[in-house]
Order: sequence, then structure tokens, then C-alpha cells
Amino acid sequence: MRMKSSNRAKLIAGAVLTGVLALGSTAGASILLDLRATQVNGNAAADSKNIVLTGSGNVVTFAVVASVSNVDSDHSNDGFTAFNGGVNSTETASGLFGNLSSMTFNNSNVATSVSQAGLPTELDGHSDLELGDTAANAGSATANWVIANATATATPVLGSGAGAGNTEFTLGTLTWTQTNSGDTTGLNIFVRPRTSGTTTAKQMVKWREDGSDKAVVFNDPSILLGSNVNISTAISPEPASLGLLGLVGLAFARRRRA
Repeated sequence: MRMKSSNRAKLIAGAVLTGVLALGSTAGASILLDLRATQVNGNAAADSKNIVLTGSGNVVTFAVVASVSNVDSDHSNDGFTAFNGGVNSTETASGLFGNLSSMTFNNSNVATSVSQAGLPTELDGHSDLELGDTAANAGSATANWVIANATATATPVLGSGAGAGNTEFTLGTLTWTQTNSGDTTGLNIFVRPRTSGTTTAKQMVKWREDGSDKAVVFNDPSILLGSNVNISTAISPEPASLGLLGLVGLAFARRRRA
């Protein structure tokens, strides 16, 4: 199984760039927003960041996770409060296309009555659908964005227990449905880049870390995005290659009989 070399190189370069940007933001990083593949066609995904598809019409399910830094090893004083953003795809014009669904929220961590699941929207000029909008400040575009609020009172939902490691909150799930036979695409979360309005209105991510409440704008260095989920299609051997393999096999069989 192999991908077209040119698009594979572009996808790898994009993944490397994402990693470099993330590493550059780790100083003071307090919350990780992470997209993770959990299922492919209803079966558990073997790798949450790399998916290889066969056939057509495949459906990949993702979890959206907020992972809060836990310096004091006490999960009960860490919490998720709010996220405003979307999910985008990155591919070439001949890449792998698919349509994202709206989010299905996890009611344990998101209050659906004061949240919105986002609307599938064409964002990158390709014939596929992402979540979010290109107009970050336009009021009319607000419905396209994912807005996840933990509670109706702007207070966080908290973790529990003690121990090392980040405190994680699954915000919900969404699906991506394949629509063509291209070779590769990469998907990831992005924070709504709102720059207008009051200070509070521009705070796109909110959480509690070690008992201290945080509320920051989209490009604050304390926000860290997880790596892309890379999706590719398996390339079947060309007929000529299959014919050559058949001849080789036939030659071996004759040799054994001899």
C-alpha cells in the first residue's frame, strides 16, 4: 500500500509544520485541544492519528478532547469551561475529500442548552465540508461555529481524583464521510480567531487549572493544538504489476514441479 509521492510529501511537511508550531507554543501551555480518531466504519481505530482507508464511502468517527495541565496532581481542581472554534481539513486539489458532521456533545461535559454543534460548511475551496467559518467576527456566521459551554453559569465542569497526568474532558464526537477517491487529507481543530468586541467576547477558550480560572483569546500561547489526524487511501497494485506477480508465481510453481 502506498500513496502518491508528491501528496505524501506535502502531508508530511504539513504534519511537521504543525508539530513545530505546537512545540513553539509549549512554554506556558495549559490546555490541549485534541482531535482523535476513534472508529472507522464502526470499528475501533488502531491509531488515533493515522487512518488508512480501503474502498469508498468510509466513515471515520472522532472525539474532541480538552486536556488540561495538572501540575499539582489534583484532578478535582482542573476543569473545562468553554471552547469556540471548528474543525478544518488540509489537502491538495487532488486530495482526499470528505464531509464533516455537526458535533454530538457529551452531556457530561457540555451543557447542550447553551451550546451549538456547528454547521458543516465549505471552508477551503474544495468540494468538502468542514466545521466553522471564514468570517470570525461576523454575527451572521456565528451559527457555523462550534460553541461548547460546560454550564449555563460559565463555571467549569471539574475532574475527579488525584494523580499525575493531564485532566481530560471529552467534549463530544463528530464524523467524516469520504466523498472521493483522492489520496490524503489532514484534519484538526482550530480556535475561532475573533478579534472584535469586548475582551470577554474575544475569549474563545476557558478552563480551570490547579484551581485558577483561565480565559484567553484565540492566539494565546497557553492554547496548544494536537497533531493532525492524517487520513489516506490504500493504492491497489496496477494491473501490469499484478500480471508480473502472476508470471513470477507461475515460474516458481514450474520450478518446484521440475
